[in-house]
Amino acid sequence: MKRRMLIFFVAIIVGMLVLVIRAYDLQIVRGAEYRIQVQNMFKKLVSIPAPRGEIYDRNGKKLAWNVRKLRLSASPGFNWKRLEYLLKRCPGIDAENITKQLRNGDIVELSLPPSVETRLWSIRGLRVEVTFRRFYRGEAFGHLVGYVNREGKGIAGVEKYYDDLLAGFDGLLMIRAHDGQLIDSIPPIPGEPLRLTIDADLQEYVYDLMREERKPGAAIVMNPKTGEVYALVSYPGYDSNVLSIGVDEAKWRLMSADPRGRFINRAISAAYPPGSAIKPLILLAALYYNDKETRELVIDCKGRYDLKDEEGNLLYSFSDWYPLGHGKTDYIKAMAVSCNVFFYKLGMEIGINAIREMASFAKLDGLTGIDLPGEKEGVIPDPYWKRVHVGEPWYIGDTLLTAIGQGYARLTPLELICFYNLIATHGEFYEPHVAFRENVKPKFVLEFGPVYDDIVRSLVQVTTREGKTPKEHGTAYEIFKDFPLTVAGKTGTAEVWGGRAPHSWFVGFAPAEDPQVSVLVFVENGGYGSQTAAPIARKILARFFKIPETEDEE
Repeated sequence: MKRRMLIFFVAIIVGMLVLVIRAYDLQIVRGAEYRIQVQNMFKKLVSIPAPRGEIYDRNGKKLAWNVRKLRLSASPGFNWKRLEYLLKRCPGIDAENITKQLRNGDIVELSLPPSVETRLWSIRGLRVEVTFRRFYRGEAFGHLVGYVNREGKGIAGVEKYYDDLLAGFDGLLMIRAHDGQLIDSIPPIPGEPLRLTIDADLQEYVYDLMREERKPGAAIVMNPKTGEVYALVSYPGYDSNVLSIGVDEAKWRLMSADPRGRFINRAISAAYPPGSAIKPLILLAALYYNDKETRELVIDCKGRYDLKDEEGNLLYSFSDWYPLGHGKTDYIKAMAVSCNVFFYKLGMEIGINAIREMASFAKLDGLTGIDLPGEKEGVIPDPYWKRVHVGEPWYIGDTLLTAIGQGYARLTPLELICFYNLIATHGEFYEPHVAFRENVKPKFVLEFGPVYDDIVRSLVQVTTREGKTPKEHGTAYEIFKDFPLTVAGKTGTAEVWGGRAPHSWFVGFAPAEDPQVSVLVFVENGGYGSQTAAPIARKILARFFKIPETEDEE
């Protein structure tokens, strides 16, 4: 029995010696080696956001770009001494001030060398985010380029429309938790760069012209033969740099309360009565449906159009903008002097259904397909539309008002310039676009033959027809009489309710014989088209064609 007990105790003592020796080996002899192995087992995965694709104008100028930043925040009791130690190794960094801000609960953004950056993740209580701050060229591009939110998602403009292309794919870092050493990584895939058809210098120039008027409006410059947009301005605009970093509720309300509608993209998202700028549509319909009669039609304009019933009783008199009348007027002169009476007559001759059908052929009041979010449709009304939307029958007076771009007629500036592009290209419609495309072809073609030549000829008379009084000279003659290129265009003065000044329009293209560019200017409550919009259009064309303008001309 004693022998068995002795053997048992010896076995216990030997076992304990083995454990002590093994523990000594693990903790003392090879302790450092195993400690490293254990530490290496604790790894941290860190998401690294992909840099967003940069946006450029047609000449390579940056419109939107990124600056990489680290955003630091800390919980109470974080190891600030270790952070301060690491930051002091970086030249130009005020380590003590940064740690002080973090200890006070502030968020700090800074840039650091990669060797220091990865070590920050090992600091207890410190939260590290990799961010890309988005920067923009300026207010002139707000509606066009748009902006991203603080999470980097496109919210408006090109940033929203091409968000998937620009966004890229995030990467991952695998780091050792205790010291921040990089173990492995999956690099982020940057977003694709985007080149626009926009000319940045022209965009800024046009925006400055619109700002000088101090009234809301829009201006568009395009290539009618490709659909490329050289400038697309809505005034007032906004600074995308302010919105991309986030604004508090009070500031957002203040910006949204701007009575001028700062966040409305008037170029594509707002529809207005086009006034006389619609007259080429009426003439196109008349020459298509009633060619011989339209060419032979000559009226004696006395400043008003009397609408009578079948028995000859006067129902209503519709006034011309020039109360003294334009005298003998055919369709060429009617376009040049913008004779309302002639177009009242023309509208009566062809009827609202012909006008509506031609608008449908030309896709005038439908979405143009531009690669920007928020495009709205205008309307060229007809009896069905009025019955559905107004709940009233159609009257003859509605036809007369539609024929001069008043009444219920509403178009966006983009819709209107696209229609003029159709005239400039003799029926070829190119979809408007702000991002470069290859092998552009017309979306559809309206083959109306020599009718386009007649309309272009009449639009040229608007800018070239001489006369001593408004009875005879083109409505834009005084503006373009000494311009070295032939401009085909049309002014528009659209009456509005409430005693406010009319909207001012000019739409056209140049050179008339081989159009290289089209231009639209719209000024909300800007007055006569010949006095406000047309002079701005001339300056834009002069800038585009690099034609020097004298002090007097400006």
